Amino acid sequence: MAVGQPYVECDVNEIKECSNQLEANRFDLSTMITTITLTSVGSSGFSQFAEEVIYELFKSKTSFVGGGTVNLYFYQAFLDIWNGGMRDDFLTLKNANPGFELWVTGHSLGAAMASLCAGYIAYMGYIPGDKIKLVTYGQPRTGDLAYANYIDNTVLGTRGSQGWLQVADEVIYEMFKNKTSFVGGGTVNVYFYQAFLDIWNAGMRDDFLTLKNANPGFELWVTGHSLGAAMASLCAGYIAAMGYIPGNKIKLVTYGQPRTGDLAYANYIDNTIWYNNNMAVGQPYIECDVNESNQCSDQLEANIFDLKGGDHDYYFNVSTGFAVNGCPNYNPGRFIIKT
Repeated sequence: MAVGQPYVECDVNEIKECSNQLEANRFDLSTMITTITLTSVGSSGFSQFAEEVIYELFKSKTSFVGGGTVNLYFYQAFLDIWNGGMRDDFLTLKNANPGFELWVTGHSLGAAMASLCAGYIAYMGYIPGDKIKLVTYGQPRTGDLAYANYIDNTVLGTRGSQGWLQVADEVIYEMFKNKTSFVGGGTVNVYFYQAFLDIWNAGMRDDFLTLKNANPGFELWVTGHSLGAAMASLCAGYIAAMGYIPGNKIKLVTYGQPRTGDLAYANYIDNTIWYNNNMAVGQPYIECDVNESNQCSDQLEANIFDLKGGDHDYYFNVSTGFAVNGCPNYNPGRFIIKT
């Protein structure tokens, strides 16, 4: 989203060039003028994010005043804030600044609430829709097609980057979409496997073979985090199954890996190490040789809302930013594929 980058205006619903392709859009702030700005904050921690996903997937929708139906959780959150003081503050600013435009913005949960806020204000006639600018980032799906059309036709808006929408997309694929066969055995998540194959066929294969041929006898270490962990698992298994490097010369280390495949796939890859602590040096761990053991991560199923978002980003008391920044001052003397 740097200045000068191209964007697509999504006038048609669900087209591949827009969020269905998970491509980023951008907006240009060069035309900023004097405005009233309302800002909504995003999700607070993993538990709230998980609650939002559950509400979006399973809970009832509710009618929106401007048309269509919207997510009950998001709409109630907006109304609670609106009736809790935002309405009075907005009207005070509006009356003190006649003729000003209204800009409404937010991120994640705040983006959904910003969308609802802009649509609500336009429908209630507080400010004409053509005097309202809506800019959101990482906005989850907030309502149905009728709601989306109302917002698009009423409010001047720009959809920003997808943020955790991609995470939600991965969750939906994992829960509902078809699996696909893996070359080494078992079935795996279509989304993760296709993501790996796209990168593998786009240049990773050639780079890997160049390094392999230049360094005969070297081990291969494959590592990744989150989505990258799933792709790293698939990458290591794929390389072994295709015979590029023997499996006993491949080391796979992943962090925060989502469920990537079924039992047959898991048995093909290997087992899991489970830490139920901060992973500091000397902390105990369990080698999970038994599938779906309550001694390992399954023990958290009953307390999923106790999880903290930070758990996904810190390992051995080191932030994942260490890897993002290229693992400064660390060189294991191996060639590494990092996803």
